[in-house]
Amino acid sequence: MELKQTIRDYLAWQDACPSVFHVGEAISAKLAQAGFTRLLIQDQNWHLEAGGRYYVRHPDEKAFVAFVVGAKSPQQKGFSLLAAHTDSPVLRLKMNPVKEGPGFVRLATQLHGGLIQRSWLDRPLILAGKVYWTSQSSQEVVWDLDHHLPLLHQSLVRSAKPIAVIPDLAIHLDRSKNESGAINPEEMLAAVIGTSLSESLTPHRFDTMLSQFFGFSPEQEICGFDLTLAPYHPHMLVGHDESLILGPRHDDLAMSFAGLCAITSLPGDFVPPRTAALLLVDAEETGSKTVSGAESTFVRDILEKICRQHPAAEPLEDISQAFALSFLVSADMAHGLHPAHPEKHDTNHKPLLNRGLVIKENASDRYATSGYTAAIFRKLCEAAKVPVQHFVNRQDLACGSTIGPILAANLNCQTVDVGTAMWGMHSSGETMGAYDLFYAAQVFQTFFTAGARSF
Repeated sequence: MELKQTIRDYLAWQDACPSVFHVGEAISAKLAQAGFTRLLIQDQNWHLEAGGRYYVRHPDEKAFVAFVVGAKSPQQKGFSLLAAHTDSPVLRLKMNPVKEGPGFVRLATQLHGGLIQRSWLDRPLILAGKVYWTSQSSQEVVWDLDHHLPLLHQSLVRSAKPIAVIPDLAIHLDRSKNESGAINPEEMLAAVIGTSLSESLTPHRFDTMLSQFFGFSPEQEICGFDLTLAPYHPHMLVGHDESLILGPRHDDLAMSFAGLCAITSLPGDFVPPRTAALLLVDAEETGSKTVSGAESTFVRDILEKICRQHPAAEPLEDISQAFALSFLVSADMAHGLHPAHPEKHDTNHKPLLNRGLVIKENASDRYATSGYTAAIFRKLCEAAKVPVQHFVNRQDLACGSTIGPILAANLNCQTVDVGTAMWGMHSSGETMGAYDLFYAAQVFQTFFTAGARSF
């Protein structure tokens, strides 16, 4: 891996990911390009080989397990696990989103995660996600005989240009907004999509509007959608030294990308001493209690299947031993020392941008880090020649959490929570350090190759 190329790749990768479904496509493309073979959950036999590269994509297409098969079975050596999440705080369309007004049409939204609401005002916004449809040529419901459900087609969509804006209120009409400025998301976060109410923009004809936006034919009957609004601006390097990256979704696509770089950069002939696996899950921003979130059985189901089908596995080996021997690095972004608000950080724990990975610890177990796992990760950073920092929340401020404690509890394995420092977490325009992205990829690769030959 090379610093400038890694940063360029990240900028382009992020711009291709306006929705979690686009993230899924970008992950699949990067894994396939690196020679990873897709496996299906429902296939009974995977025929794994030592050194083989594989990935499994959840049926809802928002979560992944990518892995390189180790020389020894997980029951003998455990796993090297790296986890991140694929979702980010966004505005999602309601099921019946069109709202009429005097001289304008709006799309009603709902909040996915704890976004900084004001940062979404006065921004050009695109529409992206998935649309589900059937063929109107059939007069009856067509059935999917494999799944015994109605047959639906799906299309990944994104508008080619901005189609919406959420206007703020002029200060002349609210003189106190700079002092208070609270936002009512129900009233203020509906997005304006036009100033004329045409036949196609009535509340009962949103399907017609989607057909116009995305070019569906009259024969395609739209039955549903998962659509979100996304900021329309490219990720960019800022600062006189171009050391900062500005753009949406660094939380947590930066760590997802760094993990992908680490596992896809392993040499093609490399056989790790134990199986290396990248776990990318959905819905961290909403609590992880979904079919493809960290609290689902998806990750454990796949890891157990790897245990059973590993070429070196013995029939009577205890699968629970695999998790007891494993080590998990949970990677999610961290709060960097803010230039205007240094008082928000503990005196001795002030992570800086572009100063390396951040180990996150919390005595109330909001993070899964222990003294032991922190020491292990510090040594990994030392081996990778990457700087390391520490974050502990002020005791008079509430602490956030992440997927680390959930996965640690579900898998029963030693875990450390880490990330890279950033500003404006959950803003529509977040800032992170360009060098930190490269540091993360380096130490994650060192983790995957720990105990093996260097290269």
